[in-house]
Amino acid sequence: MARTNLEDLFQLKCLLNNLDIKLAARVENGVKQLVALVLKTGDIVLYYTYGELPSVVRRIPWFTGKTKEVQAICFDNTATWLLTVSLDGSLYILPALSLVDRKQKVDCKWSLNDVTHFPKHSQAPESKPQCIVWWQTLDCNQNALVGYENGAIGLISLTDGRCLGVCSVSEDISKLYLCQDNSLDCVSLLICGVSGQQWRLILEQHSTGYVWPPENNSISQESMASRLQSLKQMGVDKFVSFKQRLSEARGGQRRDSQTSDSTSESSHSERSEYSHSGPELLPHLCDTFFAPQYARNRYLFSAFYKPTSLLTIHGVDIESAPLFVHRLLPNVGCLLLTDRFIYCVSEDSRTLSVVSSQLSECHLEGDAEFNTESLITQFSLEKDEKILNIFKLTDITFVHDRRHKEEKRKEKEKSLNLPKSVNDVNMAKPKIDTCIVISNCAIYRLIVKASPIRKFVEYVIEESDLEKAEKIAIVFSLNLQQLLENCGDILISNGSFHQGLIMYKQAKSHLLKRVLKLAICGDSQALLKFVHLCLSVSKVDMSIPTKIHMGNLAVMAFIEEILRFGGEKRIENTKNFMNFLKHEEFYDQVLAVNVACQAGQWNVVSLLAKSRGLQPEVVAAISQIIHSASVHHEYTYNFLLTLSEPCLTQSLLIFPSCSQLLLNFIRANIDSFPVYVLQRLIFQLDPSQPAALPLIGRVFQNRRNSTSMESMIESLEVENFDKGSTIVKEFIETFIVVLICLVSKTNEFGYNIDLLEKIDPPEMPSQQSFIKKMPSAQPLGCGFEHAAIIRNGQVYSMGVASSGCLGFGPLLIQSSPPRIVHTLSELKVNAISVSCGRKHTLALTDYGIYCWGSNTLGQLGLGQEVHESPYPQVISALSTVKIVDVAAGQYHSIALSAIGQVYTWGWGIHGQLGHGSCDNQYIPKLLSLPDIIVQIAAGHAHSLVLTKDGKLFGFGSNAFGQLESNNLEIMKTSHPIPVFLLPDIYMPLEKISSAYFHNIAVRVDQEVYTWGASPQEMRLSQSKQSQKGTDSGISKLSEPWKATMHIYSGSIQKPIEQVAAGFRHTAVLHNGKLLIGKNLDEELAPPKISEKDMGIFNQRFIHVGCGSDYTMAVDHSGKVLAWGSYSMAQTLTGKSSEDESRRPDGKLVIFKNTKRVIRLPHGFHINCDSPPVEVPSLPSMAITFTPLNHQTILSKTTPVSIHSLENKLTSNIHYIDSDYSFKYGPKTLHYVLETYHGLYDTETILSKCLQMKNYQAASKIALLEGHYSDSFSFQLMAFKEHCTKFKLNFEIFNSPVVKDKSCDSIIDSNRQSEIDVTPTNNKITNSPARILSSSSSLDSLKQWTDEAENQGGRESPCSMSEFGEMKQTMAQFLSSIKSESSPPISNISKLISYSKPSDGELNKDNEIYAHIKDENTKEIVKQAFHLIEFYIQKIHMSENHILMQNILLKSIEFWLANNLPVSVLENILLKNMDKYFYPLSILLFCKNFNNNLGEEFVKKDVDEKDKTSANFLKEFSTKFCLQLCYMVLENVNKA
Repeated sequence: MARTNLEDLFQLKCLLNNLDIKLAARVENGVKQLVALVLKTGDIVLYYTYGELPSVVRRIPWFTGKTKEVQAICFDNTATWLLTVSLDGSLYILPALSLVDRKQKVDCKWSLNDVTHFPKHSQAPESKPQCIVWWQTLDCNQNALVGYENGAIGLISLTDGRCLGVCSVSEDISKLYLCQDNSLDCVSLLICGVSGQQWRLILEQHSTGYVWPPENNSISQESMASRLQSLKQMGVDKFVSFKQRLSEARGGQRRDSQTSDSTSESSHSERSEYSHSGPELLPHLCDTFFAPQYARNRYLFSAFYKPTSLLTIHGVDIESAPLFVHRLLPNVGCLLLTDRFIYCVSEDSRTLSVVSSQLSECHLEGDAEFNTESLITQFSLEKDEKILNIFKLTDITFVHDRRHKEEKRKEKEKSLNLPKSVNDVNMAKPKIDTCIVISNCAIYRLIVKASPIRKFVEYVIEESDLEKAEKIAIVFSLNLQQLLENCGDILISNGSFHQGLIMYKQAKSHLLKRVLKLAICGDSQALLKFVHLCLSVSKVDMSIPTKIHMGNLAVMAFIEEILRFGGEKRIENTKNFMNFLKHEEFYDQVLAVNVACQAGQWNVVSLLAKSRGLQPEVVAAISQIIHSASVHHEYTYNFLLTLSEPCLTQSLLIFPSCSQLLLNFIRANIDSFPVYVLQRLIFQLDPSQPAALPLIGRVFQNRRNSTSMESMIESLEVENFDKGSTIVKEFIETFIVVLICLVSKTNEFGYNIDLLEKIDPPEMPSQQSFIKKMPSAQPLGCGFEHAAIIRNGQVYSMGVASSGCLGFGPLLIQSSPPRIVHTLSELKVNAISVSCGRKHTLALTDYGIYCWGSNTLGQLGLGQEVHESPYPQVISALSTVKIVDVAAGQYHSIALSAIGQVYTWGWGIHGQLGHGSCDNQYIPKLLSLPDIIVQIAAGHAHSLVLTKDGKLFGFGSNAFGQLESNNLEIMKTSHPIPVFLLPDIYMPLEKISSAYFHNIAVRVDQEVYTWGASPQEMRLSQSKQSQKGTDSGISKLSEPWKATMHIYSGSIQKPIEQVAAGFRHTAVLHNGKLLIGKNLDEELAPPKISEKDMGIFNQRFIHVGCGSDYTMAVDHSGKVLAWGSYSMAQTLTGKSSEDESRRPDGKLVIFKNTKRVIRLPHGFHINCDSPPVEVPSLPSMAITFTPLNHQTILSKTTPVSIHSLENKLTSNIHYIDSDYSFKYGPKTLHYVLETYHGLYDTETILSKCLQMKNYQAASKIALLEGHYSDSFSFQLMAFKEHCTKFKLNFEIFNSPVVKDKSCDSIIDSNRQSEIDVTPTNNKITNSPARILSSSSSLDSLKQWTDEAENQGGRESPCSMSEFGEMKQTMAQFLSSIKSESSPPISNISKLISYSKPSDGELNKDNEIYAHIKDENTKEIVKQAFHLIEFYIQKIHMSENHILMQNILLKSIEFWLANNLPVSVLENILLKNMDKYFYPLSILLFCKNFNNNLGEEFVKKDVDEKDKTSANFLKEFSTKFCLQLCYMVLENVNKA
């Protein structure tokens, strides 16, 4: 492998040069660094640095004289004092820190202005000093340890210069090292001899109180020699022990640092007892050299074996196994160990090598070669230059940089921006300890030229050299994954998304973290592409919460894309967003609704409401938008479409707090809505639709029973329901307002006289006879991973919340314990049966079938637009059908009607719908089957129906023998075919059950049979048969699952109550006992049914249900028990699927013939041996005297749809995706006003009708309220508007009509000539003959007779004899009245009786109409005739004479003001004279009649002032007046 070059990382920088250096010493304390140099001239040079400040150099001249020549130097630990020893053994202390930095505070132990001198003590060894170290004891005593040429070591006090102790070794001393352990308990001295031997002297041990030298130390030279010899021998023994330990540690085994430290320190403590007396010889492995080191925040010993260049790193106890082993390059003289590097000086002292600690690490085998990759760089000095010392240079910038990075990190967290360059990378800088190199002529500092992080980023991004980058990460102990992630951040920030994602993958970043970083970068397109890739690739293993987070980010990204771009780009983005929302399962749907509403994407909101079933969330979001709008602003057309979405009906009724805002908004802005929106609102607010029936129907029922004793008993229910009745009334009121506006915009107002009468709904088709024996109610339904149970009419569901199958709404949790389905509870419906499929649920209630869950294959029957519904919705297509049973297959559904018809819908690829095709059916469709069906059952891909004669039919898949053998060669059938159960195919069946792949049937003789098998069972059976066939030579395999198998026998006296089928098990409920069958030996044999031998199973069970791998049962007390596999716990208690990691693995099965391996999931067998679990959180069963059963459904009447009044409906309306192209006219409006009278505010509706000038509707409202006068006035206003649209012609022929002696049947020719009916003048032209006296009605009659005589009988063409006789009789009548004598009533009566119409006058109406030539005029006259007659009939029934008088007044005024023929009016009045003769006579004849009895709705344009109603008399004929007088007088006579 080629070497990766990193030479450009380091640089050897010269600090001082042109020096002739003899000795050097260095110390650092925090940010203070001091270097002392002794030149060959004898002078001392101090080089001082303080942090990042400029360095200070100070040259100190030294004493002249040979004996004063400096032999060794050292610093104290505080970097304050410099200690020197001269050739004569004298000690000098220089205030080094004060000389270079006067600002620093110094402890004035010695002189700050001069050198402190300690002459050689008399007890000091007489030898040349070679080296010196400063020792500050744990008690803060300041001492100097001086090594001499003869091997002696002297301890000199720096307080008074006394020699405190002396010891010696066997050879000259070259170097002294002061060592201490990590606990700071023990301080020792490492003594190096000139030959390479090393000793260790214990100076101080704090735990034992030992300090060298002991106070009674009087060791002679002889004893010292013998002691050294014994120590030497001891060292050899320990060397053998050390070698053995090295052998044991081979194989790369390492001890933990803390363990090694504790071990070494303990062993050192044990050894201290015998090592206190003098130096201990260290094991000498030929050329092994020990040196104290400080690295990795601890004190260590390095042992370098020169022949093999093997470096071992030990703890304080050098005899312990090495902590680390490194292979160095050859010819190394000395070395310096740091955290990440080993700085090596060659033997010739001319080369400095930088070796990586990480890369040079090896094992103890000894055969490993030096890793050239570990050599980072080398620096060679000039020929005449040699390295004297190397000192560790601690990286003081690390602490400062860490603080800076922390502050920067907090700022970045606030800004939430990705780094755009390496300068923005928020990563801690690694601590890099370098070295100070002292040569014989210069001072050098090894520096890092570039930040390792920067170089890493450059190698990755600019050079794409991952090999170099990885090496840098290893060398500097960088977090490789974090660095690669940062590189990905930089790439993504600069638009290189593909490369950035590759970096994230290299960094093994969490998938969600990658998506979040893409989201932070702000490029929505890249984010969407990556999210789509992650969610669509099945191989990507993600948890469900991660998927939901990704989906939420995609939602936000789509919204951002839609808002950012316009035109075609916006259309495309919106289309993609809607497609994502419709088909993607994992995202927070509530978040999507709120975000779409806030962004104004109403078409998206409509999709979420319709496709994802989020109607409550949409209603709440829209109401929030309306509520937050402080001022009125224009709402877009799309907003109105969303507001009028028909699927929101149910939510509007059950969420009154939100819907009230919406309904108020609709009523306030209805006038500005377009027609199409009004048509949609009609569908949404239709109170006759199935979604609204539960609440509105109960309000109707409560209103009808409000005065009955039964309502008093149910007062509590009514009281609770009043909270919802308010919104129901507002709902209906809003609907009527919308209908009024729609009718006014889509219909030209004409006058329809038929609207006076009550509108009759269309006739309902005759109901067929119901089946005699209704199927049993199923209060317990078990699906694949969820279940539902009916308790007290309410549905409780539990289990895995997949696609909203629990009916609780959109859930972010994986599963749920039993909870009530609140939507059904709020609708006040009572559930009767429930059935669960794979991801959907059906509930049969007293108001139809409610469904919820997944609808991807149409299994809900709500239409193709609906993808899923997390809330229950009614199947409107079956609203007019009385359904008595439902069955949910895994992906399809079946319903049975009360007349024995079957409806199927959903998944149909295997023909399981039975309609002759394999298409999916999204709306329930009637199954074409002539037989009457009494039971239904649905499996995974097949269906069964049982006729009333006990015959069984099936359709769908037969791949696993679901349809029995029947000699059916095909694998499926899409038409119902008979299924025969052997051995007796003629025996009728009584019960059937199916859920997955096998079926169960109970014959009338109570024998139980089963057939079919699951795919796993079939494969296992085939595998075993194939193996047996190979051994025996049989080639054809049998298919036992396709034949019926007898599994249980009941008795006719105690019939079997229920059977249920699971995935691989069967349950039978017989005489209250529960029996379960299963295959224990994995063979497709008949399932064995065994009674549970458990105490609790002695109870009586009443219902049972089977899921995929669990069973549930209800006992007589209402307790629900369940048992089964691991998934059963999820189903019942709502455990998260994250517990799957702790779920035991399933069983592996290998097929020998195909070598195929399948895993049978854990709990594949139903564990009946363990005790069942009681389902929690269910209420107790209530005792009721009116149990819910099918009679509740059969007793309800089907309401009339308002759409059927003026439209011809061929089938039930589908409210979700209807085309809304229905006609709504006045007939529909009047029917609604009549039907829902009392459930709306009449004042509000009346005002709206008057505003829209719909006077007939206003009249209907007044009529329903009993305000006949107002109603009649509104009718007259409507009729007047109608009259003005036509050119009326009341032309009557002047030729006399010959009648048998009748003077009153012909209209006065002169009066005819006075009528002027033209388009421009509709006023009555009054002739002098018509101006009658107002003094008295009787005076008017007299005046009329006189005028008639003078004018020659204008009134009638009767003979003069008759006229004269009438005049004479009238004169007698008047005179008798004036003389206050009895009138000749008999004569008048006789005269008028003689004048009654003959038989030829019975058709007088038709004769009058015949004289009107214009057809429009004739029709209007007829309508006016009918209008007045209708109200006269209504008021006559009330017996209110004042009201009748008011109606008559308005009728006469209207009739005359509109120039209608008076003869027709007379005919109306004469026809019903006996009903109102008294109020009419007062109206026409009374002198003081005041016309202010009622409100005057019709104003007349007349010239006369103060004209009274008595003036009407002149318009009527004499015949009419006489007949009126006759009726009055005759009734007065009777009185």
